[in-house]
Amino acid sequence: IVTQTVGNIGAAIHSLATDEVLKNIYTDHALERHEVAAFTSLIAIAEAAGDAKNVSTFEQFRQTHERAGQKILDQVRPVTMRYIQIEAQGGAGSGKN
Repeated sequence: IVTQTVGNIGAAIHSLATDEVLKNIYTDHALERHEVAAFTSLIAIAEAAGDAKNVSTFEQFRQTHERAGQKILDQVRPVTMRYIQIEAQGGAGSGKN
C-alpha cells in the first residue's frame, strides 16, 4: 500500500502536463473503494457461512484499503491545485514551471 501510494504521488508530480494525472488519481481512489466493497462482501459471506476465522482477516484488508483510499482522496485537492497552477503558467511543457 505504501509503495503504491508513493508511486501514485510520484506519478502525479511527474506528469502534471495534462489532466491525465487527475484521471489517474480518480481511478486510484475508485480502485480502493472497489476493494473496500469487495472485502465488505467477503466479510458478509464469511459471516453467513459461520467462518469467523476469516472475518477478522477480511476486516483487516478492508481497513487497509479504506486507509489507502483516504490517503489518495486527501491528495486530490493538492494535486488539483498544483495542476491548476501549472496550467495557468502555460502547462508543464512551456518551460514556465
